[in-house]
Amino acid sequence: MNAFLEIVRPGALASLQDLGRPGFRRLGVPRAGALQPDWLRLANALLGNDEDTPAIEFLVGGLAVRTLDSPVQL
Repeated sequence: MNAFLEIVRPGALASLQDLGRPGFRRLGVPRAGALQPDWLRLANALLGNDEDTPAIEFLVGGLAVRTLDSPVQL
């Protein structure tokens, strides 16, 4: 099953985040990643995804999405 999500309006502070880049600080690469990594892990576990599957992270309202072709789990 392929599911597609169209971002109609991204809102002010929406971005795609994964668990970041641990282990590369010595090379000057910041860890970055999700603001709440435990919540990302929980959301992915609930959906049956790999732990590090990226998700849309947003801090304020304004995000509008539309599903295309088939249902998606949000």
